[in-house]
Amino acid sequence: MSPYDIIAGDFNDDTRLDLIAVNNWYNTIHVFIGVGDGHFISAANYTTGQAPMSIIAGDFNDDDELDVAIANSAEESTSLLLGNGDGTFQNQTIYRSGLKPVNIIKGNFNNDMILDVAVANYGEDTVSILFGRGDGTFRPQRRFPITDSLRYIAAGDFNNDGSLDIAVTSTEWTIIYLLLNYGNGSFEDPITLVVDSGPSSIITADFNNDTNIDIAAVYCKENMIGVMLGNGNGSFQKPLYLSTREHPVFIRTADFNNDRKLDLILANQKNLTISVLLGNGDGTFDLPITYPFSSTPGALAIGDFNHDKQLDVAAANVDSNSICILLGNGDGSFRDNGCMAADDFS
Repeated sequence: MSPYDIIAGDFNDDTRLDLIAVNNWYNTIHVFIGVGDGHFISAANYTTGQAPMSIIAGDFNDDDELDVAIANSAEESTSLLLGNGDGTFQNQTIYRSGLKPVNIIKGNFNNDMILDVAVANYGEDTVSILFGRGDGTFRPQRRFPITDSLRYIAAGDFNNDGSLDIAVTSTEWTIIYLLLNYGNGSFEDPITLVVDSGPSSIITADFNNDTNIDIAAVYCKENMIGVMLGNGNGSFQKPLYLSTREHPVFIRTADFNNDRKLDLILANQKNLTISVLLGNGDGTFDLPITYPFSSTPGALAIGDFNHDKQLDVAAANVDSNSICILLGNGDGSFRDNGCMAADDFS
């Protein structure tokens, strides 16, 4: 079956970016080692929990090597696989999280300089945080209740107090929930941000260069994106909407045209396309530039895969068991670099 999520990182310390894809049906992750020219070599599978759905990379044991944590959506668990620094990983350690964890992020949520993970739990309407000990283990989870089924989660310091806050989307209502951090890993009661539709995916970044963190979301049913500019005190302005016409389901941000302004990239499943929206630096974006795909793009990973100092994109295709690479030209445009074979995931 197809890769469900994808991340980029240098997992073997050769200065070349590698990829790891999540295989939801086979309960594995698969490592692809980067050659440095935009191509990758299939390496190995590693077992996860049941129905892995989301993955992040970080150094959880302070050995300067990248590890990975995975949300397993068919059970109450998060898997941690410690990296050996040569592109291989140790066997997973399972940590209990909430029911049906579907999305995972990393961050230092209790200001102890040690990396933690936060998970959105679809099955019980909670956010779970696993606080890291710094040695590759986590403390027992702490759960923070929210009234709706959750899907996507993101972090940012929304009130400029030096602590990471959390934004999480509801699958049932036109709401984004904010959890403001007290600074010690505990959070205020959820604040609701009302939007015009249920967001499919969210990201956080400073899109208007005012040093305050903003939120961007995609709305698949309405074929649009929405940007909420942050006021720097935990509140946000009303969303600025832009039509995409392409049924977006996934969003990422980076500077693709080297103008020091953040751009957006969207995966559009229904229309089999990827769209790039160049940022104007004031929280607004140009109309989408669309690239056709031969398959259905889902999750996206960003990095310089061919060492030309320009950002490229890897797309996990949800119906064809493949990953496709788009190489960036440095001006906001991309060129096709082919796809990796389907049988690499089985």
